[in-house]
This record gives sequence, structure tokens and C-alpha cells, in this order.
Amino acid sequence: MSARLGPLGHATGYPDRYDPSLLFAVSRAPQRAQIGLRDPLPFTGADAWTAYEHTWLDARGKPCIAMLSIAVPADSPFIVESKSVKLYLGSFAQTSFDDATVNSSSASSPFVLHAVNRSRT
Repeated sequence: MSARLGPLGHATGYPDRYDPSLLFAVSRAPQRAQIGLRDPLPFTGADAWTAYEHTWLDARGKPCIAMLSIAVPADSPFIVESKSVKLYLGSFAQTSFDDATVNSSSASSPFVLHAVNRSRT
């Protein structure tokens, strides 16, 4: 799928509830093929992103804030388009989660999410 079909470069609305469908996957294969990379990759690692002010509501509706670490393994077939990550993380802000949900990954998300330095406002 082409990155041109994702949200980057287009006007978008801001979500008012959690929505994992906002994430837009971009295949790594075309760019890797252009530079001659094949499996197994000659490197290891992960694309690591940090959200310094990630917010959500706890199960009682009280606002929470944390620094969030995001890791996408380098050997994954897709990377996630950056604007879609911004919209996805914003979708947490007005949605209630229990603690177990916030510190986990799921089949609906390509991320491994870990909230650290958590505080309640």
C-alpha cells in the first residue's frame, strides 16, 4: 500500500475516542528491495519512538499521563506512518482504560506499548 493513501499530507480530524484503525501501515519491502536488502536482514534492532506526554482516562474517568515507549522490530514487514501514530495516540485522550490494558500490546496494534513514569493529574 502506498504511503500517499495515508493521512500524511492530508487534512484530518482529531479522534474523540480510542481508534486503532487510525494506524496506517507502510510496507518496508519496496525501499529495502531498492537498496538490495533481503531476508535475513544484515542488522537487528527496532524503530523506537517516545511519546513524552501520553494521556488517557483511568477506569474511573480520572486523567492519567505517562511517558510511552513504542518499539517496532526492524524485521517487521511494515512500519507505521508517523501522522497516523500521532492521531492514534491522540485517540487515547478521552477514552477510559484499566491499568492492565494500558501496559500491554494487542493483536489490533503493531506496537508494544509500555507506560512508564505514570502519574495521575
